[in-house]
Amino acid sequence: MSAKTEGNAAYLRRLRQEAVARGDCYVCRCRPAKPGRRNCTECVDRVIAVKVTWIGRKCEDCGAAVRRTRRCRRCTTKQTTRAKKRRDAAVADGNCPRCRRHPPQPGRKQCTGCLDYEAARALARRRSEGAAPTAKCRTCKALGIESTGHDHRSHDRWIAKQRTG
Repeated sequence: MSAKTEGNAAYLRRLRQEAVARGDCYVCRCRPAKPGRRNCTECVDRVIAVKVTWIGRKCEDCGAAVRRTRRCRRCTTKQTTRAKKRRDAAVADGNCPRCRRHPPQPGRKQCTGCLDYEAARALARRRSEGAAPTAKCRTCKALGIESTGHDHRSHDRWIAKQRTG
């Protein structure tokens, strides 16, 4: 019977049972199992190494035991709620939700400084990946050419320079 007719879980279960019947490891199915066990030494050592890596980890905030994260679920929820309240309070005050200091740019949620920062980060990431620059001026939507330095902050100077030749 093939994997297509019996389902993935049943197929894997059958392969593992065949391996145990041969005396091979239940997990990797290729090395001989330890005497009196279903697993080989390498698979047992790998499981122990993973357990040792995560044993004794504590939440950064409250010190509760955690497995694979830096914070426990309760502290993560508290932190998320606290951050949402801060963002909502900033928006209610008429400020940028990211920096909470400056008013947002008209028609946008963030201030000019935060928008510029995010655009610069995105451009740097694209450059590091080898992509050609595609940033456009937000004012006239023209393609920003790196050699001209045209962006929304220098839009008027760039347009004047183009008109004078």
